Amino acid sequence: MSYLKKYIIITPCVTNMGGAQMYIRNKYTYMQKKGWDVDIITAQKGHIYISDLQKFNFVIPELNFNVYLYPKSKREKILRTITERIITHPYDEIIIESTCGSESTWAEVLAKKIGAKHLFYNLQEQDSYQSKNMQDFLCFKYDRRELAGINAKSLYNFFLPFHPISEEQSYYLLAYCNNVEEDISSPLLDKIDTSKYNHIIGCLTRLDKPFVESALNDFISYVNTNSEKKYLLLLIGGAPEESSYVQNIQNMFKAIHNVDLIITGYIFPVPIKLLDICNAFFTSAGSARVCMRSGIPTISYDANDYRPIGILGRTTNNSLMRAENEPIQDFSKLMDDILERNIYAKEPRTNIPNEPDFSSHDEFLASMSKENAYYNFDRVPLDHSERKLSMALRLIGAENYAKLGVIKKRLLTKFKR
Repeated sequence: MSYLKKYIIITPCVTNMGGAQMYIRNKYTYMQKKGWDVDIITAQKGHIYISDLQKFNFVIPELNFNVYLYPKSKREKILRTITERIITHPYDEIIIESTCGSESTWAEVLAKKIGAKHLFYNLQEQDSYQSKNMQDFLCFKYDRRELAGINAKSLYNFFLPFHPISEEQSYYLLAYCNNVEEDISSPLLDKIDTSKYNHIIGCLTRLDKPFVESALNDFISYVNTNSEKKYLLLLIGGAPEESSYVQNIQNMFKAIHNVDLIITGYIFPVPIKLLDICNAFFTSAGSARVCMRSGIPTISYDANDYRPIGILGRTTNNSLMRAENEPIQDFSKLMDDILERNIYAKEPRTNIPNEPDFSSHDEFLASMSKENAYYNFDRVPLDHSERKLSMALRLIGAENYAKLGVIKKRLLTKFKR
């Protein structure tokens, strides 16, 4: 008799395109090849750019909000819907992986209902947990070694305000999401006359990432002091359809006469030839390593302070957060070192395997607590903000409340010049 294994990933979305979506795709293919029946549950609707994920259209908007904000009858109804959809066989082993705070609370109660193990693998580059309920839950998961961050400082920073831990105790796993580039044709290349420009500067990223505004302002300051030069800024990436990020960026560059701006929108996979026309990159996190692999000098940005760390692989090895001994760098000096002083030349491209190896994830799963135990979210006391949110969810529902949140964010995230 075969041994049936189920792996369930609960994540905010697989729509749009970014490091999280690429990680989910890679983890899905890895676990499937190892014999797991894999299901993905999400909370947000939208266009799915990664073909391997397009079949996962099981969307439950309520997962966007902590499970304990809903009355017990509502929770049970949603849990029944999930269980009936994904538990199609009498599985011998079930593991649930969640990737974000609110989704992790649902994953915990689902794990209890179906007798699964639950790993909360927090993909957020930075996050804060003000709620005492969430703080207690994180401590519970951490003590059972069922919580991991994406780098050596993630859990350290999360816990610092309420339950300090050492960096040595800050468990983390690598979110392999970098195999996004391929040697394919790009219609954009036919539209770009490279001879028109002194320099072509690229930025591969989601345009709604917090560092982008700061980085673009740095770039504008730089080109304004080099007004005799002509630049093409190639932003390889997109933003959520309902957001105003693209329009805000276009507005930033209306008065910058020595820069042509191209915003590609979401692209997957990213054509290698499109990367190759650039003279320099600036970006952050996993995207910085994609750009670095092209051999083109890449300025990495810190996800906490939104300031340059250095030139990745040349002056720094950090793409997400600077080390304690790394001072903030000056963008203009770094760019001049690349473009004008030619201190950092283009290097040969570095290739990586098409399919990442998640054996370290397997080892972490094996190291989790052997005895199943679950955090109890029944009758947890709600603080003032949680009570207000709980009432709003009852009155207008999760989907409508999320739409209001998008509108509010749109009004608050206009770029400053």
